[in-house]
Amino acid sequence: MQSYLVLVENEITEGHKYDFWDDVTGIRYHYPNQYKNKIKPGDKFIYYRGTRRADGTRGIPEYFGCGIIGDVFLDSSTEKDSSKAKFRWYCDVIDYYSFSDPVEFKINGQYIEKIPQNHWSMAVRNISRATYDYIIELANSSHSETRIKTQTILLVEKNYQKNSARNIIHPQKSYIYQSERAKEIGDRGEKIVFDYLVRDSKYKRVRWVAQNGETPGYDIEIIGENSQIIGVEVKSTNQKHLNSFQLTINEYNAIKTLKERYILAIVTEIDTNTPKLSFQRNISSKIEMGTINLSPLTFKADFY
Repeated sequence: MQSYLVLVENEITEGHKYDFWDDVTGIRYHYPNQYKNKIKPGDKFIYYRGTRRADGTRGIPEYFGCGIIGDVFLDSSTEKDSSKAKFRWYCDVIDYYSFSDPVEFKINGQYIEKIPQNHWSMAVRNISRATYDYIIELANSSHSETRIKTQTILLVEKNYQKNSARNIIHPQKSYIYQSERAKEIGDRGEKIVFDYLVRDSKYKRVRWVAQNGETPGYDIEIIGENSQIIGVEVKSTNQKHLNSFQLTINEYNAIKTLKERYILAIVTEIDTNTPKLSFQRNISSKIEMGTINLSPLTFKADFY
């Protein structure tokens, strides 16, 4: 049964007591064993942060984004012979959407979450479907299911016809419009994602490889704390949604090589003052399952 959660991700904690948690907004969540049975793949969640801000100021507690729980796995630094209470866990975040206008935790002086006062200290909280939908609605997304699903990326036109006799899905169209401003839009999108990742000090290194003319099949390279390479490919548009994009052979090969360490960063509404940023993980698996559909557009033919 699907659950609805609030995941607390504070910018800083009192006295920096709990700043060691290795969260990356929209990509992964790090949590102690006490929440192991609360977080399950497929659960929907809303991000929450308290009053303390990284610059030392105080703000109003707020809900600032939503997503779905992906894979759950044990933190590799956990000592296997330690007590279960000391175990730490990660979960991937998929279909992340950042609210353009965060939702304050009180409306007209009333708490949105109707919970006992001592539950506000919990990093993972269950909420009802009604509370989840209400927060999404307040974040200017009254159709919560549709808003999240728009982050699923197809490589062909999204209008499909189903042949019921053969149970085959055929794309009605298979083309991609290339904007004359493609490079400008692409460069700006890459900078937005690069700046976002650089602000996360948990990474050992973040390199904007595309800016250096390197073509490994992704635009930004992350070196995590375990020294593994994570490739981030950026796709950008000035539209509200990105329904299709081009995939180069280098990018396709990088997806097959890096697998779960290949991340797709999607930047939409790039010409506005508040571009939207979301992340897609497990691209390789989604291609294998058919969630992402590859459609050949052209072939290069050489004489030998």
